[in-house]
Amino acid sequence: MSPMKRVLACLSCGSMLDREEQERGYCGRCHIPKSGAPPKPPAAPSRAAKPAAPKSEALRKLPASSPPASPPPQAPKKILIIDDEPIIVKLLSSRLQTHGYQVLTAFDGEEGYLMIKTKKPDLILSDILMPKMTGYDLVQRLKKEKDGTEKIPVLIMTAKPSMKDFFSDWEIHSFIAKPLVPEELMKKIADLLEAAELMKRKQK
Repeated sequence: MSPMKRVLACLSCGSMLDREEQERGYCGRCHIPKSGAPPKPPAAPSRAAKPAAPKSEALRKLPASSPPASPPPQAPKKILIIDDEPIIVKLLSSRLQTHGYQVLTAFDGEEGYLMIKTKKPDLILSDILMPKMTGYDLVQRLKKEKDGTEKIPVLIMTAKPSMKDFFSDWEIHSFIAKPLVPEELMKKIADLLEAAELMKRKQK
């Protein structure tokens, strides 16, 4: 057998080959074998798979779900007290504020009427016998309005229970006698406000 013929120059770039490269048939720069076919590129080093993160860590990486939106806080209900006796107005104001209500005050019927038109309270507590405009005249005047104030619930307060006979059921929403019993008063107020709120929802 004839000895294997050595390749003296690289078949790709023509560079002279040293003894070891002559036996391979290609230079270390071109990696071309003497058969002329390019050698297979060396396999890329396998990347070691990253160990799975602990479940607790994986959970921490998840985007935290936003908590459900809470309803916006409701503004306190506005209650207008109309009475010509300052001590009654003061006592009522203190008790209502303690229960979280916003309190408006007026000391005669005319002032109360203007307060109703400008402040639009959620409930009216009114005495009957007052200067400038009685509670009865105030209610009659409100019933003729068309701006929504005619629908504001009215709770009449009086030291003379017989005065209720001057009102019809459609003119006022409730009636309470003086001296006022705090528990009874707060119950009537809560009931009237709840009824008014239900009426608003039905009309939407």
